[in-house]
Amino acid sequence: MGQLKDRSYLVLQASTLVEVLVAMTILLTVFAAGMMLFANLTRSSASRSSKEAVLRMQDMAVRYSKGEELPVTEEDGISFFVEEEPLPAWGDLKKIKVYAQRTADGLLLDSVIMIRKQDEQK
Repeated sequence: MGQLKDRSYLVLQASTLVEVLVAMTILLTVFAAGMMLFANLTRSSASRSSKEAVLRMQDMAVRYSKGEELPVTEEDGISFFVEEEPLPAWGDLKKIKVYAQRTADGLLLDSVIMIRKQDEQK
């Protein structure tokens, strides 16, 4: 009959339950911190792009009120356009509206309205 080889040198030591729980706790803590960091990063990114769109609209409204002709512009998937309408109740005033609209689905994101004198060119 054949002889069995001695494989006692391949003995693996097992981890205790406490060691496994400690390792799992550390791993979960690291993942939780990473998820919170990622959530804050994406939230601040959306907020920043919204603020940039508002600043862009305000700049466009001021430039338009100074007499510049502003065509419809598109930037980062957002279209910006200007509308002007007179205010009939106040003969010397006009309303300048600047809109930000998402190009993909046509959703109106935000708008800025300025009221200026008809002949004001500052």
